[in-house]
Amino acid sequence: MSDEAQADQFINGLNPDVFTLVNTGRPNTFADVLNRAKGAEAGLLRQRRAQFVPVAAKAAVRTMAILERQTSSVHSYQPQNPQQSRQGGSQTVSQPPKKQAKVFALTEEQAQAALDDVIAGNCYLCKFPAYVLIDTGASHTFISENFVISHKLSAEPLAEIVSVSSPLGKGMLSITAVRNCVLQFEGHAIEIDCFVLGLSDFDCIVGIDMLTKYRATVDCFQRVVRFKPEKTDEWKFYGKGSRARIPLVSAITMNNLLQKGAEGFLIYAIDTKKSSPNLVDIPVVCEFADVFPEEIPGLPPYREIDFSIELMPGTQPISKAPYRMAPIELP
Repeated sequence: MSDEAQADQFINGLNPDVFTLVNTGRPNTFADVLNRAKGAEAGLLRQRRAQFVPVAAKAAVRTMAILERQTSSVHSYQPQNPQQSRQGGSQTVSQPPKKQAKVFALTEEQAQAALDDVIAGNCYLCKFPAYVLIDTGASHTFISENFVISHKLSAEPLAEIVSVSSPLGKGMLSITAVRNCVLQFEGHAIEIDCFVLGLSDFDCIVGIDMLTKYRATVDCFQRVVRFKPEKTDEWKFYGKGSRARIPLVSAITMNNLLQKGAEGFLIYAIDTKKSSPNLVDIPVVCEFADVFPEEIPGLPPYREIDFSIELMPGTQPISKAPYRMAPIELP
């Protein structure tokens, strides 16, 4: 059995919680799978133990800022293996280091409940349409695990397990990250680094780290984010339900409003800067310039048209041999 086949068989036999963490990025070698599984189990064990911490201690963890990364680059994921030693009847366990991060809203419901702190909108992430949440309460930027898997993005393992907590006390773990993601909106693009997280309603959560990097200013009332990086012009990102844009309604809503007595105005605008197409610029038509007039005022008037299919001169009907029945065939 090949090394890759052993890795697949090992992943398929993991616990569902561990399977979700290990399967992100889909490692190819059995050694990488084993290291990820050990790190994921250690992180889940710490998370279960944290559930028994008093409420005051939990609140202190949620307000903790994420620590700065000490390693400059990571090429492989090699968490420390838990080692147990008994000294005088006592047992100690050494676990992989863990970073703390926080996020203000993880779901659409939480975002709606915190409209003054978050702004959501649509843009392009790695050239794919994405629903993005700009969260000023998030310490870092996160990307949905489903988004990474569905679009086959390249994720690299982290040297440290990242534990993410929300104001509601819900904790999640991240062991992989996607580097240099291109976020495109309003005709501009920025590069962001994202931790892979099991998000359900959003494809990406942009945290305070990227907002600070690109000198962003958040207007909560207008629901607009203004970016002004160094040596570049300022641009804006309009969130969902922004007051700065013209409100639009559907045709059905418009008809209902008109029936209720609302005033409606029909505006007919012509772009005078746009030149009309010339006959020579239209494909196929330019080859028959003698057929079309120079000016076409509109559709031809309704009139009777004689239509017939003429045969070539000298064409005769196709002759058919007459069918004659034999006397015995007659009834």
